[in-house]
Amino acid sequence: MIRAAILFLALLYTCVAYAQYGTGNLEKMKQLQNRKLIVVVEEESAQIIKILQTKKRPDQIDKYRKSVADYNTSMKEVAERLWPFDTKILYMKFTDAKRLYKTDQYAVLYCATVENFKHVGQTGGKMHEGLLWSYQNLNVGRDYWDKYTVMQIKLVEELSKTPAVYSQNLANIFPEKSDMVFGLQTFNLYLREADKRSKSCELKQVMQVSGQVLATKTLLLRKDWAYHSLTDNEIKEAYPHAFLLTDASTFNNLVMQGDSSYAYLQIVPEITSSKNKIKINYLHLIIDAAEGKVLGISSPGLSEGSKIITKSNLKDYSSYARK
Repeated sequence: MIRAAILFLALLYTCVAYAQYGTGNLEKMKQLQNRKLIVVVEEESAQIIKILQTKKRPDQIDKYRKSVADYNTSMKEVAERLWPFDTKILYMKFTDAKRLYKTDQYAVLYCATVENFKHVGQTGGKMHEGLLWSYQNLNVGRDYWDKYTVMQIKLVEELSKTPAVYSQNLANIFPEKSDMVFGLQTFNLYLREADKRSKSCELKQVMQVSGQVLATKTLLLRKDWAYHSLTDNEIKEAYPHAFLLTDASTFNNLVMQGDSSYAYLQIVPEITSSKNKIKINYLHLIIDAAEGKVLGISSPGLSEGSKIITKSNLKDYSSYARK
C-alpha cells in the first residue's frame, strides 16, 4: 500500500524570500552524468583559531581542527558511496572550484550555511560559500533561528548563480555523516523518480510515503533528539515495533552502512523568512537506510518542541508501520 501522504522537502535558493517547496532541475540533473564531480572541502578558519588562542583554550583548538577534518573525511566517504554516476570525483576548496567557471566539465557538491535576515522588512537570508564554522557545537541546540545548513549540487559555471540543480535542508547546522547520507540519498531518489517523467516536476509529485515496509525495519533514533524524560517503555508503548535509541556516533555509523534492516529518522527544518517574522516548521522523516525511500512522516508544527521526538511523533511513526 502506498500512502498518499506527501513529503514536503524544502528547496533553498540563495537570498530568496524564503526556503520554499520547489523542484530540482531535471534537465540539468541529467547533465551531471557526463561531468566530473567536485566535492568541496572545508578549510580551518585562522580567525577562529586566533580567538581560541586568545582565550588560551588549546583543547578547543584541537577539537575545532578535528571537526573540520572529520567533516571533510565524511563528505569524501559519502560522496564515493552515494554519487550515482560513474564519473571522476575531485576534492578542492570552494575558491578553487569557482575558478573553473569557464568550463562545462564539472558538477559541484557542497554544504553551505544560510544566515537568516532578522530585521523587520528584510526577507530571506545570506548563503555563504560553504560552511560558516564555529568553535561551539551548535548541533546541541539546533537553533535554526540564526542559521541553518543546506546541501547543494550546482553546475560549475553556475556556482555563483541561483537556483541550484538540487538543494536540500539538513537536520544539523554542522553536517554530520547521517545528514550527508540523507542529502545524497534524497537526491538519488528524486533523480530515479523524476527520470520516469518527461519534464521537471515538484518534489511532492515524486516523493510519496511508502507504508507498511517500516514494520520490517529497526528504527534508528538519536538519544539527543528525544524528549529527555522518554523511557524505553514509553517509546515501546507509542511505537510497538523494533527500534534502537542510540548516541549520535552510533547513529551516524549505522546510517552510513546503508543496511536494509534499518530505517533512520531525520528532523528537517523548513524555514520561512518573511518581512515580518521567521517561521520554522519541523518535518520528521523516516528514511529507508538502504534505498533512501520515505517510510514514515510526522509534521508536528512550528513550535520549538517540534524538533524533539515526543510520544505524539512516535505514534505518527507507528501509523506507517502497521500491517
